[in-house]
Amino acid sequence: LLALPLLPRQKKETRELVARGEHSVFWGKFALYSAMIFLAYSTMVTFATVVLHDVYGCFKILGGAGCSAEESSFPAYVMVGCVLAYCYGVNFYLSYWPIVKKKKKFSWSMFL
Repeated sequence: LLALPLLPRQKKETRELVARGEHSVFWGKFALYSAMIFLAYSTMVTFATVVLHDVYGCFKILGGAGCSAEESSFPAYVMVGCVLAYCYGVNFYLSYWPIVKKKKKFSWSMFL
């Protein structure tokens, strides 16, 4: 729901963007690299949990109970924190930062 303001509202707005020739190389690369990173991560975790279950299945970061009593949950917490910061940070920067910086005005219509 937080990403809704990033999408064009109707076909008319989409056609206007195409007609003006608006594009961003930076955000195109950002979207592509993000998708590649998430795909690589999901592939590695799937491989580690399914194929190498005997070796890595007990790690807390992969959803196991822990291989030893002194194994820390810190890496799992850091990973979850990074994912949440990335997901919410990008939305905030693109949707709400312009409002905070007074470049755009807030309106409820941005969610419709």
